[in-house]
Amino acid sequence: MTILLFCYSKTVITYISKAKKEGKNFTVIVMETRPNFTGRMTAKALLKLKITTTLVTDMVGLLLLPTANLILIGADIIAKNGDIINKVGTSVLCQLAHLYHVPVYCCADASKHSQENYTAHQTIKTRPLREVFTKTPKGLTVLNPAYDVTERKKITGVLDGNKEE
Repeated sequence: MTILLFCYSKTVITYISKAKKEGKNFTVIVMETRPNFTGRMTAKALLKLKITTTLVTDMVGLLLLPTANLILIGADIIAKNGDIINKVGTSVLCQLAHLYHVPVYCCADASKHSQENYTAHQTIKTRPLREVFTKTPKGLTVLNPAYDVTERKKITGVLDGNKEE
C-alpha cells in the first residue's frame, strides 16, 4: 500500500505511527509542500518511526497521485459546512484524487472545528513574499496565499484524532 501525504500534521503522523505498530505494510510518499517545505518535517518524523518514506516535490506528488492507495491530510480548520481549510495546494490535490478515485481522509481533532464557513476562493491568510522571492523583481506581482478551501465532497472522510479507532 502507498500512502501520499501533504504538509505536516501531528494527527496524520499519529495515524501513520499507529498503523505501523499494528503491523500494517505500507510505504509513504511525502510532498515537500512549498513554500515552507513543511513536508520535510513530516518525512523526518516518519524516518524516526522507521517508516519507508520518499520525499518528492509537489508537482511530482501530483504525478504520482494515481499510484497512491490513500491520501491523508490534516486540517487547520474544519468549517461549519464540513469544508477543509488547510495549506494551499490541498484543494488541488483533493480534486485530482477525486478524479482518480483515490480516497482522501482528513485527520483532525475537535479543536479544528469552526462555526464559520469559507468560500472556495477566499484568501484566508497570505504568507510573506520573501518565502517566494527574497528580493522581488520590480513589476512582478507575487501571490503567496497560506491556505485554500477544499469542499467536503472531495474528502472521503474525516478521522477524529481524539477518538480511539
